[in-house]
Amino acid sequence: GYTFQNHAGDAATQAKINSFKWDHVILQAQSQEPSLDPVQVAAQTTPYALLLDSMVKENDSCSVSTFYETWGRKYGDALNCGGYPPVCTYTGMQDRLKSSYKIFADTTKGIMAPVGEAFRLSRQLDSNINLYQSDNSHPSLEGSYLAACVFYEVLFHKNVSGNTFLASLNSSIALFLQQGAHATVTDSLTLYNLGINAPY
Repeated sequence: GYTFQNHAGDAATQAKINSFKWDHVILQAQSQEPSLDPVQVAAQTTPYALLLDSMVKENDSCSVSTFYETWGRKYGDALNCGGYPPVCTYTGMQDRLKSSYKIFADTTKGIMAPVGEAFRLSRQLDSNINLYQSDNSHPSLEGSYLAACVFYEVLFHKNVSGNTFLASLNSSIALFLQQGAHATVTDSLTLYNLGINAPY
């Protein structure tokens, strides 16, 4: 449940950032926060994304902040629906997450790891593969595997399709998730700043 503001003021986060000369530092906001009203995100979230990025670059100017775009909740965000209707549905919440994480990546000259967009594609292609735990928010094994496949593509610049690590998943499901991650990342490389903002 940690926000970027929480992380920016946390000594443990600062110590982790300063513990190594990183190529990438993965930054993930609290899952609902970037999906809220753009005015609220601009005031409460983006400034702390920029602050964390400045900490990353202060530790090593060659490091790149890589923003972990999370996914919309399975049926939207019931908690914030009344105050901000766009998040009442999965699609509305996912659209807002994509927009905010794009702003974070562009503003910091960072990278966006489009895990949420891979979730979107998977849901469109095969809604029978459940990417969520029973709380309809946190990822199932399938959802976590899909996220890992996206990060494999983003960090290593390699096609994850056909990777032999299956995480105990059925091989056909694993391949489906691998292919979805590959399609998501390679379909919009410039949108996610991949190949543009890279570690030196």
